[in-house]
Formats: sequence, structure tokens, C-alpha cells
Amino acid sequence: PPAMSPEELACTDKGGLWGAVGKGGAACLMPTRDSGKQCRKESDCEGYCLARSGTCAPYTPMFGCNDIVQDNGVVVTLCID
Repeated sequence: PPAMSPEELACTDKGGLWGAVGKGGAACLMPTRDSGKQCRKESDCEGYCLARSGTCAPYTPMFGCNDIVQDNGVVVTLCID
């Protein structure tokens, strides 16, 4: 296997998952401690409160487009590429 970059090593050392994301990039996806917990607003979660399921996101950041619940209760679509 190819040698890991310093960024990839730092990510995996912290418990993250390094992988291809977005438009040809790579990033460290960190699991959240409250993944799957019920939520009503973003501050209920370590990451995002996912509107569709009403649960905290499994990792951060969440790439792609996701409907999230902001702290004021408003549902918005957040797109990260």
C-alpha cells in the first residue's frame, strides 16, 4: 500500500476516516459521539441535526447536500463539495 500523507496519518491517529470526498478532493471524516441521537436543532448535536431523520449526523463534515435543522428550528439545505 502507498505511504500515508501527514494529513492522512493525523486524521487516522485521531480516529477519523481519510477518504475521497467532494469534487476530486480528500478530507478527514470524524465520527461524532452522538451519531443517531434524536435532535430538534443543531446545538443538540456535535455535528449537524439531520432534518430528514431527526437525528445527529454520523460524522463531520457532511459532504454533498443535506437538509439540516438550524438552531432557530429552520430547515435549510447545506451543500458542501
